[in-house]
Amino acid sequence: MDLQQAKILLEKIASLQKSIALNKGPMAAIERDLMLSYIRQLYEVYMDSDEPTLSAKTGGNNEEVKVAPKPIEVEQPRTTYTPPKIEIPEPPKYTAPPKQETPPPPPPVPKVEEIKREMPPPAPPIQRSSSNSQQNFAALFDFRQAKELSEKLGERTITDLTKAFSINDRLLYINELFGRDNNAFNDSLLLMNKFENMEDAKSLLINLAEQNNWTDEEKLEIAQSFIKTVRRRYV
Repeated sequence: MDLQQAKILLEKIASLQKSIALNKGPMAAIERDLMLSYIRQLYEVYMDSDEPTLSAKTGGNNEEVKVAPKPIEVEQPRTTYTPPKIEIPEPPKYTAPPKQETPPPPPPVPKVEEIKREMPPPAPPIQRSSSNSQQNFAALFDFRQAKELSEKLGERTITDLTKAFSINDRLLYINELFGRDNNAFNDSLLLMNKFENMEDAKSLLINLAEQNNWTDEEKLEIAQSFIKTVRRRYV
């Protein structure tokens, strides 16, 4: 038996026990394992002795003292740490936004040359048979200059004759000036929209006046109102 090694182990055990005693808290796992290691080494030192029995004198008789066999070390089962299972939720499925319908392209704008080809030539001046007829046609285009603010506001420029009339005015002009022919009224407005000045429109208006008797007393004032609105297209 190595007594020197046993002495060293005993000193280590005492020193470790003193350190554990000074630490008032619970014993750390590393301190416990170290203490068990020292004790196990000390046990092995005594077990490794070459003399299996010891002789001791007791009352003059030699008695054999049997050394206990080395205990079998039973390895304690190790506990395996199993981390808790964390379920990760599936991300929401991507839903594509609904496709936006592409609006149809606007109709092509006719070229100036095409508009000019569609425009009929100005109507030739009409030969009037009497001075009364000439005076009546002249009265259709006789307008005094606006002086009041309300009158000036009523002479603002119109860009589209087809949108210049209210429903009541359209019904009045169709019934009284165009023989209740809605198509004739609309076609006349579309044609006058293409004219560049009032002189071109005047020839068409005179033809319409002759065909529908705008110079009659009951239609004259209504025809003047209609022509006054058409005149704002070329201001």
